[in-house]
Amino acid sequence: GVASFGTGSCGTGYGAYNQIYPFFDLIDRALDEGGTCVASGPEVCDGRDNDCNGAIDETCKPLGSPCERDDECVGRSCRETIVGRICSTSCDGRNPKIGCDEGFYCATLPGECEGSCVPLGNHTPNLPIGASCNDNRECATLFCVDPGDGRKRCLSPCEAGSGSCIAGEVCANVFGQCGACVDANIVVSSRQLGEPCGDNAACSSGLCFEDTFPGRGSRKYCSKPCSGDDECGSRFHCRDGTCVAGRRGTPGEPCASTADCMSETACAARGEQRWCARFCDSGEACEDGFECVDVGGTRICVPIRKLIGDTCTESSECISGLCAIGAGPMGGGLCTRTCGIDLPCPTGLECRRTADGITNVCVWPPQPLPQPTPSGGGGCTLQRSRPHQLLGPMIGVLLVIILRRRTLTKSARMPSSHLNNNIHTMV
Repeated sequence: GVASFGTGSCGTGYGAYNQIYPFFDLIDRALDEGGTCVASGPEVCDGRDNDCNGAIDETCKPLGSPCERDDECVGRSCRETIVGRICSTSCDGRNPKIGCDEGFYCATLPGECEGSCVPLGNHTPNLPIGASCNDNRECATLFCVDPGDGRKRCLSPCEAGSGSCIAGEVCANVFGQCGACVDANIVVSSRQLGEPCGDNAACSSGLCFEDTFPGRGSRKYCSKPCSGDDECGSRFHCRDGTCVAGRRGTPGEPCASTADCMSETACAARGEQRWCARFCDSGEACEDGFECVDVGGTRICVPIRKLIGDTCTESSECISGLCAIGAGPMGGGLCTRTCGIDLPCPTGLECRRTADGITNVCVWPPQPLPQPTPSGGGGCTLQRSRPHQLLGPMIGVLLVIILRRRTLTKSARMPSSHLNNNIHTMV
């Protein structure tokens, strides 16, 4: 019940009472959650067992049924969709594969981002990007549309200005509206955040940013100034006043500087490898695939298998568990992972479509192929061995902390002057 005690005017003193009818809904919900059915009359479409017969909304139309009013439907939502007015639920039209019950997918009306769950039917969505189509349900992306050039085909949905298209594509729509990702070469309008550019004039923001990773390559895309991550959107972060593609890196993900990494991590390097390194000098255990190693007066987690972006010959070598053959230099393998609108690539890497026209993986930007190293004639060689066998004797030479590290307690333990004294070159 609900009561009030105290002193003062009528209704608050000892022996006073409060009317409880304003709290009936609250009390009924508490009883429902406790397993007690509260009979309130005939069954209505509200997600509750109104008539206490053990069934919920049994008189209501199921999802996917034609309807005219909300109170006809399970979930109390009768929506206008691409297949007419049906009982449905809302979903994110930028990702048609998630947010709906089994047997349904998320479809949008033209130009809208909010979608509605509609029946998939007996279709098998398997057509790749670019294939001609007549129905969303024919496409592996569940999105069949004419982007404006007169040809209806399977494409990926996107929201203009959110940087949701893969490398080499732009969102064919006006800022803030949803459209389709198409080849950048067929769109002549100003580019939005994250889309490829040649110079500042190509971008609506006036900033064409070149993102460079030492030894790995670079790419240019439209960006904008920032003072914090919240100004850049969910697929970007703020580095030195500029919105940079990719979320802040978790331990083991690539970085150009510590500004690319999550708090309490620093950007570490070993040869061409650069990764967000977690400190383990307080006895913390490292993630699977890493070991805790002394470096420059502190201890950090160092990979004993290959990171995303490293060359590989088989998936077992990679911490990610995926080696994409043909994605590395000279057509070799590259440790990678899948990517898409809901899973952007780590900083520096870009999302590219594989030969099947359906799957996307993270790769380094295109760059000149490395020249073969002449055989013989001096230089240093190393005996082939497993990565962890080399780490022990060589880690003090190969591993450095780059640029800067988060202030807090760590900065007091390893000042920059100490750090610089531990930078070596292997010859």
